[in-house]
Amino acid sequence: FKTGQHTMQNAAEKKQFDCIVVGGGAFGLAAISAMADLGITKSILLEKKKQLGSALQKSGESILLSGKAFTGEGLLKQFHTLLKIYAVQTAVGKEVLSFTYREKEDYPYQVEVKNTESGVISCLYGKILLLSFSKKEAPLSSGMALPKERKGSLYLADQTQSIREALEAGGKVGRQIGEKLLSQKNKFYS
Repeated sequence: FKTGQHTMQNAAEKKQFDCIVVGGGAFGLAAISAMADLGITKSILLEKKKQLGSALQKSGESILLSGKAFTGEGLLKQFHTLLKIYAVQTAVGKEVLSFTYREKEDYPYQVEVKNTESGVISCLYGKILLLSFSKKEAPLSSGMALPKERKGSLYLADQTQSIREALEAGGKVGRQIGEKLLSQKNKFYS
């Protein structure tokens, strides 16, 4: 049914994720890749621009990771390969319209997004929400407030200075989220 200009999805159409990562820059790519390395692949990476990692593509900085030197563009190719291998979803050209935290829900974060080309609005649902963007790069509608921290399920990116710092911090946060989700799954199965 329709409410105002927004088409709401019924329960059968809900898209549910362990983690929704908003911002497809170096921090977000590193975070979702670290989660995937731990086996957390029911996640999605949202980016407002038409491509992921635009700063990585433009970077002339040589980035040393795991003892190997990468160009920004080379590292971006590595991320794309990793996300493809793990079948982690990415969605580019998605503007976040709103965040809602819904108490006592298995997937408490509702994120309403608009396709920047078609204008189609949809809702995604997540157990954990990671906001991985700088204020100037925020993929949010103007004037939209960020959600409040709820029981360790909301993570905000550090304001880092370099791509390397963003990669390191994103990887660290991604591992923390992945470990938290794994411990929740282990409790469920034990």
